[in-house]
Amino acid sequence: MALHLENMKCASKFLTGRPPLRLRLGVRGLHGPTKQNEYTATAVYPKISPSRDRNEENTHRTKEAVKSLKTVEEKMYQINRPKMFGWYTFMLRSHFIMPDTLDWTKFATCTHVIDGLPTKLQYNKDTDKSIDSLISQIGAEVEQAILNEEYVEYKRDVSNDKIYKSEKFASGKETLDKEVIEKRRSDFIIKRIHNVIQSHLAPSNPHVMNAVEDYSARRDAFWFRGGIMPDKLMLGKRLGNQRFRKEKAKSLEYERIKQYGDELVYAPYERCIQIHDKPVIQMRHELPLEQFLDRDDALCTQVQFPIADLDPRSYGFTAECQHGTNIPGHWPQDSNRMGLLSYHNRINKYESRRIGSAYPNPEEMESLGDEIRGIMSNFAWTMGQAVQLGFSPLNELTFPLASQSVNTDGKSWSFYAYQMNTCDLSENDHNARTHQNLMWKHPTVQLYSKIEDGKLVNFDPDCLRPLIKMYLNKPKERAYNMRPYLDPAVPLVTDHPDPYQRKQFLEIIRNQMAQKPHHMRKPEIYMWEKVKLIDNVAMPKQFALTRRRRWWHMQKFDPLGKEHWHPEFVNYDQKELKYIPKGMRPAWTRRRGLARRYNKFLPKIEVPLKDKVAVWRAPDRTYKGEHDD
Repeated sequence: MALHLENMKCASKFLTGRPPLRLRLGVRGLHGPTKQNEYTATAVYPKISPSRDRNEENTHRTKEAVKSLKTVEEKMYQINRPKMFGWYTFMLRSHFIMPDTLDWTKFATCTHVIDGLPTKLQYNKDTDKSIDSLISQIGAEVEQAILNEEYVEYKRDVSNDKIYKSEKFASGKETLDKEVIEKRRSDFIIKRIHNVIQSHLAPSNPHVMNAVEDYSARRDAFWFRGGIMPDKLMLGKRLGNQRFRKEKAKSLEYERIKQYGDELVYAPYERCIQIHDKPVIQMRHELPLEQFLDRDDALCTQVQFPIADLDPRSYGFTAECQHGTNIPGHWPQDSNRMGLLSYHNRINKYESRRIGSAYPNPEEMESLGDEIRGIMSNFAWTMGQAVQLGFSPLNELTFPLASQSVNTDGKSWSFYAYQMNTCDLSENDHNARTHQNLMWKHPTVQLYSKIEDGKLVNFDPDCLRPLIKMYLNKPKERAYNMRPYLDPAVPLVTDHPDPYQRKQFLEIIRNQMAQKPHHMRKPEIYMWEKVKLIDNVAMPKQFALTRRRRWWHMQKFDPLGKEHWHPEFVNYDQKELKYIPKGMRPAWTRRRGLARRYNKFLPKIEVPLKDKVAVWRAPDRTYKGEHDD
């Protein structure tokens, strides 16, 4: 009846512009008796939505859903929850840097670069006399540490009786790549210089003594960068949608169809970006570094980074399907989660793999590569720290985070200081951005020019003054809550009171962070299917329907829909019961026909986690023999 009334209502509205009185009274009667008094003493206005359209409302709802979660691991899971097989992500790696991508790196990380170090890290001859005395003490030790590398011989350096390029398992320096030898030499010198400086500063500086060191730690940063123009495939999809709407709008049936204007066709949208970084050494402390500038300073609020909004593939970046990971080199359970200083080598595999270049000057290429590496490494470090403090790529920072880094090969030294003011970069409107990140860079200096006759030529230990200032930059406790979006009692899943949910959810989140291949390959459309079964139906229907139907066909006709079949719409929620390995099943269920591979009594994990779930176990029905009454 309701459907019949609705059809009548539409027909009457088309003929007269409004439904007839009898129909209006009938529809009103369906909703109860007529109201006696519809007036109030004060005006009651409908609630005004803060969003301009449905897309903006959905974005706001998504960000609020992430913010409402009370643990770090749940927020990390929620970011990857919509994609079972991972996001289509553009990869940035600190060991493979293209020097012509400096502007795009600044744009992708919203970073403005400033020449010179901040005031706190600048050398002052009058107040920093202790640094001069320290350099006079460590100068000879640093020089000897560099010279010692010339006498180090590794196992792979020793030649065996195999002929190189003719026999397998040949060893020797000639079998190693130039990058491997240079990385090994740089890492050796970095570690020795770090040990020399730390041994002199630790007795008189408690923050250096109590700092935790990580070697070759894993640093990952994942975020959504908005404001990037559509690529060729997206333009083709949007133009096809526009043509479809225009054609259907001509008929009476689709007279009210929403038009798809050119502003929507060429509108920018977000891309997923992932940074993989691995420093030689990183130092971290339980207290954060003090901010270099206030977050409301004009330098932080006046956006000055370049707008390089082309698709990342136009710059040479490649994409992979993977889950987004934000890891600052340690797990959230570690109490020393704030970064102090990190060392990086200057290895760039792009130099050995490139064919031609727009920068024939190798010194200019190295300088650009160092600056890009400084932005990537510091942004990845601070982003990982922000995530473990309860923020996310969809929730904005409320205070700045600072970090320091050094790029060196033992001879050339570059120093960088970074301050993250914003971590939510998903905004598509460039004019709506209120903050930018800042990076200060020190000009590259030479510690020595070459090694000759067992000595360092033009050795100048004064070049290490900025490095000493970074060591002496003491972390301080902030006067405000640094974890405003986390539960004060249970900020981590490891503190969750329910053991079942704690164990199962930690297994899920660590599988995501491991980025291992999924046990089931992501479904795809093969080329012959695209040509013969989709674009051109070359196979007769009676033969096409006899074979097993593919996912792109089932998503249209199966009641489960695209949320079950389409790989881009399948979420990460647990859809089947927990698998029980054969060795852990009861003996009586291992027999033929009784294989209980799944336990239907175990509850599924749902986010947000509950305070307590009931874990039901199957009754013990095994035969235990006859018992005497």
